[in-house]
Amino acid sequence: MEKALYMAASKDDALAILQPLQTPTSLAYSGMELKNTILISEGGSASNFPLIRIDSASGSRDAVKLFLKRGYRDIALIVSPSGVPGFREGWANELSSAGIEAGPALQASCVDNVDSAASATLALFARRPSCKAFLCGSDRIAAGVIRASRIKNLYPGADYGVIGYGDTGLAESLDLTSIDPRMSSIGELVAVAVAEGMRLGRLADVTQSVVPRIIIRASTLGQHMPAPA
Repeated sequence: MEKALYMAASKDDALAILQPLQTPTSLAYSGMELKNTILISEGGSASNFPLIRIDSASGSRDAVKLFLKRGYRDIALIVSPSGVPGFREGWANELSSAGIEAGPALQASCVDNVDSAASATLALFARRPSCKAFLCGSDRIAAGVIRASRIKNLYPGADYGVIGYGDTGLAESLDLTSIDPRMSSIGELVAVAVAEGMRLGRLADVTQSVVPRIIIRASTLGQHMPAPA
């Protein structure tokens, strides 16, 4: 989701735009006419063209619920500076509902790569040693958490839990639990919208939401047992 993807949907100038995270939905795309355009975004709204919105806040809430069910209380959030606001909001709201403060000590920011994420994780370990659960804004950031934890001889699923975002091939190779934004479902919605638009002669200006799902793998299978008081 870091770059805009322009995908020809038909010969009639129809486009599907996968919006970059940092771009407001109100931005006029330079040199492009938004005629017959479907916007795919992880936040915001659109008033003059169809929108398929990925409900990332629901994804992060469900991830926190999974951690809480596994017995974790200190659940950190590690995201890039351009991370989706809804992702952070879902994490904070679910912690608050469980009576846990989502304070600065449980948050870290890093560039979306393994090295930067590993450094951010080590800093988080230093200031919050009790933290044993990590919700990450991408699978690459989660891989950085795994790299940092191995320096401390900690292993995902056994000693701590970690969840990524994207359900990429990296998540599969690391046996990493990840939030799946369900791009296949989005593709189906685009196809239906285009087919209906061709039938009616115009695309309907409607907003549809896609709720991500969590693909559970080994990195969250362990049950966390808090240390006795």
